[in-house]
Amino acid sequence: MRILAGNVGFGPSWEKTSSKSRDLSGQADNPSLSAPIYATLIEVESEMASRNIWSRPNRG
Repeated sequence: MRILAGNVGFGPSWEKTSSKSRDLSGQADNPSLSAPIYATLIEVESEMASRNIWSRPNRG
C-alpha cells in the first residue's frame, strides 16, 4: 500500500494485525517535508472509531 495525496506518492504503508487489533501504519516522506512523518491508524472498538497517532523526528 502507498500513502497518496492526489497523484503524489509520499511513502509506504502496511497493515499490522494481532489477536487484539488491526492497525494501519505508514511513513510519509517527500522532499517537500522537513522530516519524515511516521503514523499509525488504530481501531478503537469501544468508541466505534479510529485514532491517528503520528510523530516526526527533529532534523538536527
